[in-house]
Amino acid sequence: MERADLREFEELLPEIDYDDILEKTTLEPDFDMCPPWEDADGWEHELVDDPSEGNATGSVNVRGYHSAKLVRLTKPDSWGNYEYHRARGASKQVAAELTAFIQHEAVKQIAKWHNYGYEYYYVACEFKTTDGKAKTWRESVGGILEPDRKYADEVRNEIAGQVADRLEEAGYTVINRPEEESKESNAVQTYRRRDGVNSQNWPGEEYGRAA
Repeated sequence: MERADLREFEELLPEIDYDDILEKTTLEPDFDMCPPWEDADGWEHELVDDPSEGNATGSVNVRGYHSAKLVRLTKPDSWGNYEYHRARGASKQVAAELTAFIQHEAVKQIAKWHNYGYEYYYVACEFKTTDGKAKTWRESVGGILEPDRKYADEVRNEIAGQVADRLEEAGYTVINRPEEESKESNAVQTYRRRDGVNSQNWPGEEYGRAA
């Protein structure tokens, strides 16, 4: 390629700052999702009569029921928490206590969703180039359940990175891209083991009884 032609090509494909792509990557409510427990990912449960009359941890007042109900997990072992902790050196007792704690927290979370609703989000990027290859570059992902700020930022960076990849494949140069970081799933973030948990006397049943 002649120098003049190369100069013209470079002018048509200018450098793009990664921060400009990230600025066009937004977190928005996703209203098209079903309740979390319908995704068969460990939140499956049933509502049973509540003998505590609304005083237990997992008590919910659901429209159509005349009395309080308790959340009961129908697949309490589907996350494999006991095996996970045993494989990492926890004793049977500690693994059981950690598993019971996670199930207890799951019941509380489900009761919260029943009582106050749940929120899903999607992350979308629409980045426009206005040079000789004028185009809108789009990537998105939805169904993100109540992400914390750290995870939301990770997903935004992931989607912005996908747009950056496509731009580079098309011949653009993307500058100031961050280094790749390891990512955890939202579920792993939510149930990450915390220091000090393994010695606590957590409730050991899958029902949401008051502690």
